Amino acid sequence: MQEITIGLIHPGIPTNTFNASFRHGLLSAIEKYPQITLLERTTQHDTPTAIQHAEELADLNVDVVILNHLDQRAGYTLVKPFAMNRIPVISVEIEFPMTIFLGVDNVMSGKFAAKEAANWIHDHWDNEIDRILIGIDQRVISTHRQRIDAVIDTLQNFITIDNDHILYIDTNIDSDIAYNNSYPILKRWKNYQHVLFVAIGDTVVKGMLNAARDLGQEDQVIAVSFDGTSIALEEFQHTNSRLLTSPTFQPQHYGKHLVNLVQQILMDERVPNKNLIPPLCITQENYNYTLLSTNR
Repeated sequence: MQEITIGLIHPGIPTNTFNASFRHGLLSAIEKYPQITLLERTTQHDTPTAIQHAEELADLNVDVVILNHLDQRAGYTLVKPFAMNRIPVISVEIEFPMTIFLGVDNVMSGKFAAKEAANWIHDHWDNEIDRILIGIDQRVISTHRQRIDAVIDTLQNFITIDNDHILYIDTNIDSDIAYNNSYPILKRWKNYQHVLFVAIGDTVVKGMLNAARDLGQEDQVIAVSFDGTSIALEEFQHTNSRLLTSPTFQPQHYGKHLVNLVQQILMDERVPNKNLIPPLCITQENYNYTLLSTNR
């Protein structure tokens, strides 16, 4: 392998279990290739900082950039320095224009989550649902919304949903924000006995479930989430948890995919614009066996 310099832009937040797992997996994969030099830049999810790093890495003329940033609204501004310098970019999890995308199959993930919810609602709520509360991050324009749309579209194949009974709230990807923004809504919904939470990720579902618990309404809700992080696994260990499923994307394995993509790009091989990783649907019933099997 030729000498390669990779620029990495990522949040760098140790408490974010998904991104910490992604980084660890990437570093482990790169360690096997002494020819690869990694220039790592962290953003704390701050877009001006990400743009500054992009300009710096473009000036350094790195060979490839791996971009893991949340704010899709930055779009062309963030990618432009690399495009002008003909530096290929791989966007991870959140898709950016003019990049090669590596991330989860969001539609499949949404379908998995919806089927778990539909089965539970059929068995326990006689196919009745009063309200759906959806926690999203408004900085993500399309990628994560594919999950949410797939959940709602799939649910509608099994149960009747009134679109007026669906409420979207901005939760960022922060448990405290999710808690604070869902608490007053749940307080107003205290008389509804069948409420479904759809959370963009485990940090969000944690805040939403805690709000329901503090209001004494936990028995009135169920939840589906995404990411399959330690937050979800802790929930699954409680037999009375209302979290039904959290499809995992196993970000610890992204590194080997990324190294392969880098090599293919630099060898001018034909690379798909979208490289989708199938999710693994974990639930309270199967998480021990499923995760143990995949980590052997």
